[in-house]
Amino acid sequence: MKDGISFELSAELKQYFKEAPEKALHASKAALLAEAEGIMTVSREVYVPVDETTLQQSGTVLLPEVVDGEVTVTMGYGGNAEDYALAQHENLEYHHPKGGSAKYLEIPLKQAAGGMLNRIAADIKKAVKGS
Repeated sequence: MKDGISFELSAELKQYFKEAPEKALHASKAALLAEAEGIMTVSREVYVPVDETTLQQSGTVLLPEVVDGEVTVTMGYGGNAEDYALAQHENLEYHHPKGGSAKYLEIPLKQAAGGMLNRIAADIKKAVKGS
């Protein structure tokens, strides 16, 4: 599954990137990484199906990358067991007697998405404006 969230920058945010591009970029990378790590924590602690803990332990958040001016953070589960992780994530009919659910990464991602841009924007503004 290669889903995600994208945000369009407001005119105010674009201005911060013009005023102090290095500070704005650094702040956006740090803020996005913090968001991803928070989502992963909720996913692991609340939503990941628990059989042995192998799936929980396979959750990863990679460091931010900048490609063509876009900052991205990749996160996911599975590693060598990617097929297993995908099946557990997508099959709504699996039963998880020890806890967890399908959509174990999608649910906390959607929960965080609502205020994510505002939180990231506040971090960028603070880095550029100092307040």
